[in-house]
Amino acid sequence: MNIISWIKRNWLPIVMGVIIIVLLKKEASSLTGLRSQNMGVSDISMSYAPKGIAMPSGIGRELAPVASDQRMVIQNTNMSMLVKDVPESVKGIEKIATELGGFMVDKSLTKPEGAASGHITFRVPTEKRESALDKIRLLGVRVVSENVYGDDVTDQYVDTATRIANLERVKAQMETILG
Repeated sequence: MNIISWIKRNWLPIVMGVIIIVLLKKEASSLTGLRSQNMGVSDISMSYAPKGIAMPSGIGRELAPVASDQRMVIQNTNMSMLVKDVPESVKGIEKIATELGGFMVDKSLTKPEGAASGHITFRVPTEKRESALDKIRLLGVRVVSENVYGDDVTDQYVDTATRIANLERVKAQMETILG
């Protein structure tokens, strides 16, 4: 009889706990298929993020397959150029990136034995990638090599805005229930 009297005294917290668990389970199941159409960033770089990075929020869950037109791929370009003035060319590349709405990630200049060399990594919006490359090619005497590759980050992307909206809906429901 002790258990029955305890349940009679604590029925409201028990019901509230069950409702919270049901709502959280429902919310978690609705978050597993979230996707965004396009990240909108190109990385023009000498390096890229390592493969196999997993998002901690999806532990133990598989996401639904994504159509190929909805895949989120970061395009990377490695370019080696012969230029007349290395420091001025690096400054010019940085200026091109900022003019096109991008930003510099890192840069380095070296001048061993009088033969200067430089490296710059920057990011620009995807739609301005080709324009940036065309302008950069004009800064050099010639392009020695160019390598373009993509890095599929679809499984690593989380649509935070949608998650926040869903959690706010759950919060409003909980406030109504507790209200």
